Amino acid sequence: MLALGDVRHLGDRLAGFKWPALAVALALALGNYALRFVRWQVYLRDRAVVVPTGNSVVVFGAGLSLSMTPAKVGELVKSYLLRELHGIPVAETAPIVVAERVTDLVALLVLAVVGVAAFGVSSIVVPIAGALIAIGLVMLAWPPPALWAIDLATRPRSLRRFREPLHTMYRGLASLCRPRTLAIAAASR
Repeated sequence: MLALGDVRHLGDRLAGFKWPALAVALALALGNYALRFVRWQVYLRDRAVVVPTGNSVVVFGAGLSLSMTPAKVGELVKSYLLRELHGIPVAETAPIVVAERVTDLVALLVLAVVGVAAFGVSSIVVPIAGALIAIGLVMLAWPPPALWAIDLATRPRSLRRFREPLHTMYRGLASLCRPRTLAIAAASR
């Protein structure tokens, strides 16, 4: 900061900085991480994945360190670490990471609707996005077309070995996106 900024004005800026605001911001960020960890634990329990709390904290933290990757795909490292540390198949835990993104999307949509309503902005984008997400959730909860699509995609001989893991992942994701579980997880966001 010293090399990029004007050193002469740094003291003035620091003197005028609202230090209590930094403490509040840090507390809110820590609270956010705590709620996300609770959501992680709810999802693990829902999938009947038993991991000691200490290891779960480490795995969760490792996933956070890769959350800056596009679409947070790096958080899939949590599934890899659970496989390496506890022998839990990736197909069992990867749906948890995807479900976290689904709940993030639902929570952001709710915030967008509240924001649009609060400012009286007439926007067709939010209802359309909400409808698309709702359709996606219904399709996720309706196994026949989803399983058919997986079977179709894995019809070639070279892809058949992925069929059963994809079925397992789909069933896991569908169970995590049931209304009750999804509502609890989205509220913890």
